[in-house]
Parts: sequence; structure tokens; C-alpha cells
Amino acid sequence: MAAPYTSECPLRFAVVGDSWVTEVDVLPDGRRQPKSLSANALKDVLQQRMGHVDFTVAGFPGLTTWAMHDICTSCTLRHAATLSAGCYSVGRYPAASQCELEGLPVIQDPCSVIEDIDVAVILVGSNDLLNAGPYIDQWSQEILWNLKTVRATLRERGIEVLICSLYLSEEQKHDDPYREVVRKKMNRKLKRHGEVIDLDSLFGKYDPALWRDGYHLNDMGCDHFGKLLGHYLVRRFGQFPTAHVNGKDMLQVHCDGAHFMPRLLAGSYEPIGKMLRGKKVYKKFGGPGSQDVFIFYCDSRWGRKWRGWYIGPDVHLRRSSWAFHPGPSLGIDGWWTHGRGLPRWASTRVRVTRKRRQVKCKRIVLSKSYWEQKALRRVNAG
Repeated sequence: MAAPYTSECPLRFAVVGDSWVTEVDVLPDGRRQPKSLSANALKDVLQQRMGHVDFTVAGFPGLTTWAMHDICTSCTLRHAATLSAGCYSVGRYPAASQCELEGLPVIQDPCSVIEDIDVAVILVGSNDLLNAGPYIDQWSQEILWNLKTVRATLRERGIEVLICSLYLSEEQKHDDPYREVVRKKMNRKLKRHGEVIDLDSLFGKYDPALWRDGYHLNDMGCDHFGKLLGHYLVRRFGQFPTAHVNGKDMLQVHCDGAHFMPRLLAGSYEPIGKMLRGKKVYKKFGGPGSQDVFIFYCDSRWGRKWRGWYIGPDVHLRRSSWAFHPGPSLGIDGWWTHGRGLPRWASTRVRVTRKRRQVKCKRIVLSKSYWEQKALRRVNAG
């Protein structure tokens, strides 16, 4: 485990979703108040295990993938959190109009925005499945398109995006078996295009004590879900080795800074015994279940200017990489941090060096008679 984050350099985390993230309570005087039990439990786990966390929560009951797409194209995640705190109904009205009511700026070019967020978890999609009715086959394609677009847009802003898989309770599965078939098919497609938090595996066996009804978690269920999600993220992003590992033909990545991305990349990399496009592939040492980070080569199949070495989570470039070095030779300096968008990360220096193997030498102690015989042989030879 790496040193914990500090208040000067915190982990900047966001969670965005539907009523599983934030519910709205109506007070006796008619005022509406947000309640984010799962998000608070998630924040507690991250702070206990990883140090200081700059936490952003944007939850909207009934949120759909269409509304999520509208949010990403209209405002930043931090501004979405402001709308959530004000109990605005983003799903019922356009996000841009809600931003204007709150006095927030509206985004003109969604991909040109710089977000000061490191990791974002997106929890949305199940409401779409429940409302699809007889149009579920047609809607499933649009739901997937919305989620892929949201992920691509946020990645262009420099955010590591984790989308939660679509989830249905046991009661919902029993009510419409075909909807469950479509859900599993959609989750398989989601996993092909990036990292997905599998809620079926996360929850494990169905426990009715965690559910208020067939659609919503109760208070204990929200707290339980937040803790499960927190422990998953700690395993994924919290186990960055602080010690260097020595071995044959290994690489060492050095990064300046102590924020999220340098922690993710810095460390020791070993060849995994696999050749890709005629070059070795290196994988970073990490704890069980931690984020996979590779150093690998890509030829000119996507254009000559993109031929070179990459540091990223997917050797086939199905997910955006974090650093790039042009040319066929694995260089020390000259790495680009292209497409990340974060000012603190863009100024970080990345260096890749080869590590010499440290061989333990066995001390050999020779007897006194050996040296006497050797001296005698020299005398006789002279």
C-alpha cells in the first residue's frame, strides 16, 4: 500500500448515479433534502484506507442514461453535484436549464472541458431497463450508446471512469425473465469497451434484508453497498507498491508528484513473457485485484504518428492510454501524457529506465593450506 493521500494532494473522487447514490427526503415544512447514505459509506472507506479524499456526489433519483448524457454535455461533475445538493430534477428538465436556474455555466464544447477529478464511478442504467417495456430490444442499443458516450466524454476530460453494471433485484428478474436476458447481454457488451464494476459479483447472494422494496435499497442496504464499493476501489487503486522490485530485464517508471496518476504509473514493471507486434510487454507489480498497468508497443496501424510505446490499461488500445513515447525504441525521456487534460498531470515528468539485475554473491572462504600450495606453485614456476 502506498503512502496515504494528504490534504495538499488528495484523491479527487466523484460518484454519479440514481437513487442508489442520493435519495430525496421531504421535510415536514415541505423542503426537499438530499440523503446520500451509500456515498457517505463509500467516502468513509476511502478515507480510512487511502487518506484524504476530495469527494463529489451527484445523485438524482430516477436518473436515466439519457439524462446522464445530458449532464455530461451540459456541465462538469462538480456543477452536477451542486444541482444534486439543490434537489434539482435533471431527468425531468434539461440539465442546461437547471444550470441556468442555479447560476452555473453551461458547457459549449463537452470535450474541451478540464475537470479536476481523478476517478468517477457512474451508476446508472437500471431505470432505463425498467421503463423500456416492449421496446427493450431497441432501447438496449441506445442505453449502451449513452453509457459509451458518457465514458468517452469524461475520459477526454482526464477522468478515469468506472461504470457499474446494470442491476436488477430478484423480484425484478422474476417479473420479466426476458429483461434479465437483455440485461446480461448488455453487461457483456459493456465489459468489452472498458472497465465495469460487476454489481452481481459485488453483492453476491441476494439478501432481502437489504431491500426496502423490489426497486430500492433500504438504509442498511445503502450503507452495505457503499462499503462494498469502497473496498473494491481500494483494491483497484489503493495498492500502489512503494518498494522497487529487482529482476531480470525489468523497467522502472519514475513520475514526479504524489497525486493519482503518478502513483498509478510509477513502479517496477516485468516482462510477462508475451510478444506483441514484435516487442515485449511489461506489466506493473501490484496487489491482487489492483489496476493493471502495461508498457507495450503499437505499430503504425493507426497512423505513423501513433507508432511507439504506450503506458496504459489495455495492450490492444481499446481503452485510452496514459502516456506515449513515439518511435520503435523504448526511450527514457520524451514521454507524452496525451489526452489527459489535467494541468497537474500534464506537467508531470515521466521517465522509464531499465533496471540492472542484482545478483547475490556467495562468499567463498578458502583454507590456509590452499594459499600455501598456491604460493608454492608460484615459487616453483619462477
